[in-house]
Amino acid sequence: MWGSMKSARTRRVISIGGVLGAIAVLVVLSTPNRPRVLAVDEVPLAFWAWRTETPKDAEVRTVFTATNAKVLFLRAGQFDLTDGKLSRIRPVTGKFPKAPELHLVYNGTRRILSEFERIETSGLAGEVADTYRLDLSRASKENVGVTGLQLDLDVPTRLLPRYAELLRRVRELLPPDTALSV
Repeated sequence: MWGSMKSARTRRVISIGGVLGAIAVLVVLSTPNRPRVLAVDEVPLAFWAWRTETPKDAEVRTVFTATNAKVLFLRAGQFDLTDGKLSRIRPVTGKFPKAPELHLVYNGTRRILSEFERIETSGLAGEVADTYRLDLSRASKENVGVTGLQLDLDVPTRLLPRYAELLRRVRELLPPDTALSV
């Protein structure tokens, strides 16, 4: 009799444990795994200046103060391919503006994009890094800090692995504290 009571109690404990375990699993699985929703004033704001002349410090200051923006992406030029030679064209003119975070953006001409598959990745990476270093030097002389580089090449989906390789090579050539974005 004692043995059967002990066996019944064990079965009850195991059953209750199983039910509690199942409830715990259901609670975990039914809890949404969504990121926290930011309040309006928590959303980080950034601006892109996509023109051939830099915006004036006063313009940047006015907009950044009014919006509490923190990041300015400044188009610094385009990469082109002429007679098989890579180079930057249409560099931005004017003094670099001061911004809490300034990222220099480079994009590619149609010719670069149409030839992207045949361009030597290491050569393009070297040209991007060299151009960025030149602009870093210029910014330093103007007492403007630059936080990062954005490479904006609209490559076809089928060439994304090649674009990833280009980005890896560019990353290797950049100063370690440089943010790299696409």
